[in-house]
Order: sequence, then structure tokens, then C-alpha cells
Amino acid sequence: PRTAGGVEIGRVTLGQDWLEGRQAGEMDAQRAFADAPGVHGSGENAASLHVQGGASSENRVLLDGIPLFSAVHYSSASSAVNPDAIAGAELHTGVSSARFGDHLAGVLELESREPGPSPFEARGSLGSHDIRQTVSGYLPGIRTGVIVGVRTTYRDALMGDGYQGRRNGYRDLLAVSTTQAGEGRLRVLSFMANNRLDFPSVSDVGDAGAGSEDGPPPSEGEEYSGVPRNAISWSSH
Repeated sequence: PRTAGGVEIGRVTLGQDWLEGRQAGEMDAQRAFADAPGVHGSGENAASLHVQGGASSENRVLLDGIPLFSAVHYSSASSAVNPDAIAGAELHTGVSSARFGDHLAGVLELESREPGPSPFEARGSLGSHDIRQTVSGYLPGIRTGVIVGVRTTYRDALMGDGYQGRRNGYRDLLAVSTTQAGEGRLRVLSFMANNRLDFPSVSDVGDAGAGSEDGPPPSEGEEYSGVPRNAISWSSH
């Protein structure tokens, strides 16, 4: 029957007005699903979703049908997709369609906003860890529009003594351009996310630094000197 075509157990949808309908606090498309049935979010500030007991890395995340890998920033501080550029989303927690391909847990579909109809629009937010800004422009005469959203941390992710002055943090970019192409529409999407952690590497004995018997930890405002450091970075685009 036609009425059975759209029936799917475990499908949760965010409408076009999901940003306006959210309560006060950090807004995030993935975090908005944390209280859905069959979903567990690790902590109040976590954007990584555990669907039906699966790991967050076992979810398949699609942005306008394109698979995204590492779609969250470190420690699940936020998802790597700028929420101001997302028009709607659907989370599939049950037995989803085979068209989504291989995945072990849930499927999250994100739909980017369409530029317009306003000639110019800007949205932004200052959060506890990062700042983000999204701008969009639309030329109705040629039916062409562009949305660009950027986000970056403004404070060090590791706030202890000895970590200052390092490039700990994350940033992301999401850009969407649409234009008239013959009888259809041409849509171009660009996504980038980058994370970096830099911290001292100190053994229990033998290294001069914190946790060592050979020397005291640095005083406030000073960095560990002469101590090997770990530098870890990863990106997705």
C-alpha cells in the first residue's frame, strides 16, 4: 500500500526550524538527537551518539548524501558540522535502508541549507569553547547563492600548567554553493575539519618534568622545558 512506503521504525527527524525550536545552550545537529529512543549521548556536552549500544564511530554520517568520517571533534566537544548551515536531519536507529551502505549502528542524514531567499544573512554564536560564524548571499537574478560557515576554538583545550602557547584546538569549515545549470541545479559542497592536541610526554622516572622524581613541575605560567612532547593531529575533508 502507498501508505506503507514511508514507514520506518526508529526514524527521528529534525525539521527545517530545528534551530529556532532549540532551548538555550549549545546547538548541534548531532547533540539534538542525544535524547532520542535507542540513543545514548556521553555527557551533557557530547555530540557523539551511541545508537542501540554501538560505538559512535560505527555510525554512518551523510552530509547531502556524502559520507563524512570523523564527524565530531576531539572529546566530542561538538560535531564537526556547523549547525547554522544545516537545514534538517534524520537519524535512523532501526534497520535502515540498504541504500545507506555498510554501517554497524545508526545512520545520520544531514541536509545543508539552501541559500536564499534573503540577499544576505549572517548567523553566529560564541560558546564556552568555540566561536562560529555563517554568512550566506543570494542573487535572485541568476538564482545563485553561497553559504560559508567557519568555527574555531578560542581557548586552549588543555588548561593545565605547561600547556600554554601550544596549538591545541579544532576548527571546521562548511561551504555550499548552488546555481542554475540548464534545467536543473548545480550544487557544490566543501567540508573540512581539523583537530590538534599537543602535550608533554613524561615517564614516571628519568624525565625532568611533572610526574618525574628528577625535578619539580613548572610554576604557573611556565612551560615544561627539555621534555619530549606528544603532537597529535587529524583532519577530515
